[in-house]
Amino acid sequence: MCGYTVNRWTTGRTATATGDKSKTLAWPNANLKCVGTGSSLGCERESGRNEKYIFNLSAGEKKYSCDVPFAMWDAATIEQAFEFKVGMIFDNPDCGTIKPKSG
Repeated sequence: MCGYTVNRWTTGRTATATGDKSKTLAWPNANLKCVGTGSSLGCERESGRNEKYIFNLSAGEKKYSCDVPFAMWDAATIEQAFEFKVGMIFDNPDCGTIKPKSG
């Protein structure tokens, strides 16, 4: 009989940054333990990064949220009007139909 121990990287915590266009975009500071010697047991390392750009939309009293590409988010202004379709049955936004409101 023999036994062994395997040390594996796992997700310990997540750093998140939020904001709107009035603030400069920046990744959050992860404040890693053991920076520079991250291969030692008990140290942390940064995993991948991901980002989402979200439009918070409203139509009357109803509120909707859509993930949009960075280029669309970057081109938009705060309080800009958009047109989009909403499903009749589940009342969910069709995020692929978002376009700036004309006129």
